[in-house]
Amino acid sequence: MKHILLVVDHFYPYVGGSETLYWNATRGLVAAGYRVTVVTRRDAGMAAEETLEGVRVYRVATPDLGQRLFFMLLAFPLLWRLSREADLIHAVVYGSALPAWLVAKLRRLPFLLTVHEVFGAKWRTLTGVGPVAAALLRAFEWLLLHLPGTHYVCVAEFQARLMQSVGGVARDKITVVHNVVDYDFWQPGRFQARDLRGELGLPADTFVYLYFGRPGPSKGVEVLVEAAAEVARRLPASHLVMLLGPEPADRHQAIVRRIAELNLQSHVTVLSPRPRVELPTWLLASDCVVIPSHSEGFGYSAVEAATIGCRVLSTRGHSVEEILAGEVDFVEPGNPAALAEKIVEIAGSPQPIRYAEQRYGLKPHVDATIRLYERISASSSQAAMPAFSQK
Repeated sequence: MKHILLVVDHFYPYVGGSETLYWNATRGLVAAGYRVTVVTRRDAGMAAEETLEGVRVYRVATPDLGQRLFFMLLAFPLLWRLSREADLIHAVVYGSALPAWLVAKLRRLPFLLTVHEVFGAKWRTLTGVGPVAAALLRAFEWLLLHLPGTHYVCVAEFQARLMQSVGGVARDKITVVHNVVDYDFWQPGRFQARDLRGELGLPADTFVYLYFGRPGPSKGVEVLVEAAAEVARRLPASHLVMLLGPEPADRHQAIVRRIAELNLQSHVTVLSPRPRVELPTWLLASDCVVIPSHSEGFGYSAVEAATIGCRVLSTRGHSVEEILAGEVDFVEPGNPAALAEKIVEIAGSPQPIRYAEQRYGLKPHVDATIRLYERISASSSQAAMPAFSQK
């Protein structure tokens, strides 16, 4: 049995797009006969060690301030110990990359790094990222794209092209393996729309547009709030619902303050994220799900909403154009006026329900990952590396 050591910033039951991906993928690898060990950060209420459906999980406690930096330092001893039995190390940007790469080099193990997003010059345009921080983050990204002896995994062709143009990474060092969508869960007809307007005390004919996700710098939530001021003026019978993640806390607070500054409290409802089993009922109750991101590595929010039949409005210039080509409405990123114009246009032009037809299932992802593991191991010229043929 072959042993994969996966190093990620967060893992199940932490809720997020990449966390959902690796939870599904690791179980798929276990079902295919692989031994999988995960090293990740320890969040509140989570066990330091446990086995979940055959996946062994080790969690490293880190201080709240500077979590990624401390994870780089504190994870190394655990990685060194666990890597004794590993055949391959697979890490994910950002915080897990350096300690995992260093251990792989010292142990003479093959190393893969998944890159969900490449920002390059976009670091300067992300809301809340100052010029000094942008320069440091861009330099760190460049470093990660030039780690010796590393093969890179991208979740979309869009990111692979960026790695070549922005990072100068050779195409033969990049493999695209699309993310996994849980179609058994996001099944059209499985969920019914909740009475969202009744719950919020809104008139039955209110046009509801909805955002769900984190308020991270790349997510464009501030752009949506600015656009909401124009939508409220032009379309009084409308309402924005935001199922907004609490982290980063400073950005969450800034968004709430900006809503108050624009006097949008009667037009915008900010709620905490809903449990996964409940989330589809909120999406189906909206007239439009908005993805205002500056960048998306894969675009889970857009894919999941489109899969169950929601009308989706997304920004251009990132992977959603590739992953959902022809299946959603698009608008230019970073432009509140253009976003507001498109929301008002959608409100005035309802469409029949349509479901996303493109599919990104678990089996193709696991099969492609296994082929990549075998190829990278077989091509390694390091004498100390163990043979890597599936048993």
